[in-house]
Amino acid sequence: MSQSSDSEVLGVVLVIRHGDRQGFYQDPNTYTATATQITPLGNQEEYQLG
Repeated sequence: MSQSSDSEVLGVVLVIRHGDRQGFYQDPNTYTATATQITPLGNQEEYQLG
C-alpha cells in the first residue's frame, strides 16, 4: 500500500441479494443458475424489513 497522503478510494462494488436463499447450481457451459428460490426464512426476513 502507498504511504502517500493523497490516496483515495476509486470505487466500491457490492453484490447482494435480498433474503435467505437456497444454494444453487450454476451450469458451467451456459451459466444458467437453478434452485435460487427464496427460503421461508428469507420470506420472513423480507417481511420484517417492510
